[in-house]
Amino acid sequence: MTALPAQEQLVWIHTVDHARAQAGLSSAAWNAIDIFLGGIGQNLRLFGLLGKEGVQQAMKEARVRTDATSGERSLDAQEMSQVALIWRISRQKLGLPDEDPTPEEEENLWALPPGVVARRSKYLAWTRDGKGGAAPKPKKEPPRKPPRPAFVPPRSAADLAWNIERSARGSLAVRGQSYVEGCEHLRSIFHNGYDAATAIPLSRWDGDMYYDPDPPEWNRAAIYTRHGVFLDLPDAVDYEFFGLTAADAKLMDPMQRSCLKQGYRAFVSAKLTRHALRGSLTGVYAGSMNFDWLMDLTGILDRGNMSMLANRIGCALGLSGPGVYIDTGCSSSLVTADMAATHVRRGKTQAGLALGVNALLSPQMYAVRCAGSLLSKVGRSASFDSNSDGYVVGEGCGGIVIGYTDKIEERTPVWMASETMQDGRSAQLTAPSGPAQGELLKNTMRRARISPSEIAASECQCNGSHLGDPIELGSLEKFHRPAVRKDSLMCLAGKTNKGHGEGNAGMTVLMKTILLVEDHILPPVLHFNKLNPHIDVEGMPFCFVSETSLLPHSDKYYVAGSAFGWGGVNAHFVWQSEMPKPQLLAQPQYAALQPFLLPTQMAAPLVRHDPSAEGQAEEQERSGEAAAVVPDKPGLSLDMVRSMILETAMNVNDGEPLEMDTSLMESGIDSLAAITFRNDLQRKSGLTLKGTLMFDYPTMSEIASHIVELSNG
Repeated sequence: MTALPAQEQLVWIHTVDHARAQAGLSSAAWNAIDIFLGGIGQNLRLFGLLGKEGVQQAMKEARVRTDATSGERSLDAQEMSQVALIWRISRQKLGLPDEDPTPEEEENLWALPPGVVARRSKYLAWTRDGKGGAAPKPKKEPPRKPPRPAFVPPRSAADLAWNIERSARGSLAVRGQSYVEGCEHLRSIFHNGYDAATAIPLSRWDGDMYYDPDPPEWNRAAIYTRHGVFLDLPDAVDYEFFGLTAADAKLMDPMQRSCLKQGYRAFVSAKLTRHALRGSLTGVYAGSMNFDWLMDLTGILDRGNMSMLANRIGCALGLSGPGVYIDTGCSSSLVTADMAATHVRRGKTQAGLALGVNALLSPQMYAVRCAGSLLSKVGRSASFDSNSDGYVVGEGCGGIVIGYTDKIEERTPVWMASETMQDGRSAQLTAPSGPAQGELLKNTMRRARISPSEIAASECQCNGSHLGDPIELGSLEKFHRPAVRKDSLMCLAGKTNKGHGEGNAGMTVLMKTILLVEDHILPPVLHFNKLNPHIDVEGMPFCFVSETSLLPHSDKYYVAGSAFGWGGVNAHFVWQSEMPKPQLLAQPQYAALQPFLLPTQMAAPLVRHDPSAEGQAEEQERSGEAAAVVPDKPGLSLDMVRSMILETAMNVNDGEPLEMDTSLMESGIDSLAAITFRNDLQRKSGLTLKGTLMFDYPTMSEIASHIVELSNG
């Protein structure tokens, strides 16, 4: 079609799409033209103000994206004719002749809005006077890179997720979290290095009845361990509050009760009310792998099946988003978090609640794991250690709310990226695959747009397996090789504290790393005495955290975590957080090398030697006090320790003096400052002090007496 439309047809042409339809040009060909024009062609007036040579140049440079088999191609002759007709229609619509713009029209082009003015030199360069002369140069302005049009097809699925996230308002972050014991209790367990494993309570089953320390191979009902991490699961639920019937509440799975309570608490933590949630496009994603309750109550499968873990709270709060139950083994709850973040990022939901739960309600599941020699006989999870003989099973339930927020504070964990993959073909179904784990790490870093050297700490899946631990650390070593990293990667293992939560293991990893991001404290790895001989540490850029310590200072850092399912479904994620800059972090790096004042009696060893027996005895006593000045020397004097503690407390408390008999917590020293206080005392005294020093000995006088007692043996 080459003829211009009649006047009665022209009155119905208002947009470029109308003109394109009149010319018969395909949308793919027009998008290719408009991409090259940087979006200016979407305005019919601006397109008509472009010179003919500029339009022809755009036609020559345009490439039309077609299907995957044919790739990209240039405009053909018919399409070029149709584009030329669109330009002529736009000129006709403006009442301008079918020729290049006049100088007055060029001036109009110069007076475009600011978003277009930044690109005007490019278009005016095409507008020639027919003799090859270029258009006048525009005034100097700060360079602006034009934004990529939203309708441009991305190059890959990863680019699609990245572009959508960057175009959304705010950042994808954790808006609220909840755990069955409470986040503060969980923080205390990790920071104080507490092992939560206990004996099997009678509220579950009689451990002595099933216990056999050395069961024969044929006895599949015997249990060779007495320990586990057990919680006070809710026996009752406020069914009227959640809109349930009394019959449902009576027969409800304890895991459903836990998910109801923790899911609602997570929404409360995110400051989302029931009124705000009702009818919202909020998804619920629950992960678990055990079904002990259904083994005894087979008659209530209609309302007791595992899908109800996600659907109960959706029905109770009136949520309109998807309710998904996932069972991928030990990675279930981390896969739910990945799905929740993915749905929010792609705009399918407004927010996502990821839940993880595990409950030990019958001895059958214990017996199955003992038959596979998975559990520890001594009842301890010893990650990385040579004496590890399995893991301890742990109960737990937690939830996090993931959504966009435009208020990112210093301690807010930002969800950078996550990835899930399958091992593929490995030695056997339950055998881990090192290459697949390495590919998972690589894909996650690529999606997060960061390098491995930026990861400060990583929560490992390591559960004490002599096969799995070396394979995981081997894949980490290949990814975090020394040539890439300048400092060590802090390797953590929360399973030494909370046991292996199985279906809830991924949620425990998420909660621990969230607390790490909020507090900037590295919890210790428990029961780590001698490295697993199958783990080759030669040249590895790893640091196994053996005591509570602070994260290395950085303006912005990243924390990662993993969860691997025993069927081969693996998941990995990366948090981002900004490091706060309180006064206590502004101290010099080598505080132990700073001089500190000593009591005046410490100068006594400088007196002249007295040959008398009484003088020799007095000199030896004074020399013993002087030797206490040097770290790692026993026999610290009380006066010297008091002076040391007073100065250390003043450094931590920003130079404010403190009373010796006043509680440090009442003086304003928080848990973060307590760790710094303890570490400084360790460096100055040369003694190993407990992480709970401030809680066991709350005043400086009590701490001084304790240090003197330790130094004297």
